Amino acid sequence: MIWVRPDLGALFGALAFDDFLALGQHTVKTSADGARRTAAFERGGRRFYVKTHAGVGWGEIAKNWLQGKRAVVDAATEARALERCAARGVPAPRLVAWGVAGVNPAARRSFVVTEELAGAERLSAVLAREAPLAPAERRALARRLGELVARLHAAGLAHRDLYLDHVFVRGARGEAELFLLDLHRALPGASARERWRVKDLSALYASARAHAVTNTDAARFLRAYAGSAARLGERERALWRRCARRATVYGRRSARASTGRPG
Repeated sequence: MIWVRPDLGALFGALAFDDFLALGQHTVKTSADGARRTAAFERGGRRFYVKTHAGVGWGEIAKNWLQGKRAVVDAATEARALERCAARGVPAPRLVAWGVAGVNPAARRSFVVTEELAGAERLSAVLAREAPLAPAERRALARRLGELVARLHAAGLAHRDLYLDHVFVRGARGEAELFLLDLHRALPGASARERWRVKDLSALYASARAHAVTNTDAARFLRAYAGSAARLGERERALWRRCARRATVYGRRSARASTGRPG
């Protein structure tokens, strides 16, 4: 099956499934296992991205099953997450088209096409620059990031891959827009359970620690996430303590992975 956004039918409506898979002119990213590839291309004077999924194999599906996880076998997960984001006002790339071919989940091929976020860059790259952000810019980014993640969870989605690399920022820092990307693992309904919210928040905090994020930044983020500018209540403080402990575990795992030491 293939779905194309109605207003872009003139650009993409005549393409067959394999035509979509061949759209990428410039590879941006490839997953470690080679199952996913993201590439940029231009069509009709506009810039888009296509993410293609190859079959993951029964081994990957079995591994996820044994770990109690749901294997991502095609692009439908990301397409549906983007549709929900659009419906609930969660800033994310606009969905252009998506398609799936094949019944066998281990060998299924699929794709998702999105519009370019013109002028946007990774939040991690912004924070990694030598010139530090002004205090007002840090405050604004922390607040907007908290509001963004709160919107995601209020929309009934857990990102499951929520790092600063997957948050993009566009515009002047004081009035910056933030967007969520890489929703290929997003899990609907999971955000209603605290453990998934903790997992998202912990992963985000762990990645932020590498950019000298302060306790004040974290508190400002959490107040925005909780929807209150007042002092945090015991429930929010308890939630954040869980997140901080888990973020420390994530950080240790990342350190072991980077040095090649066993866990």
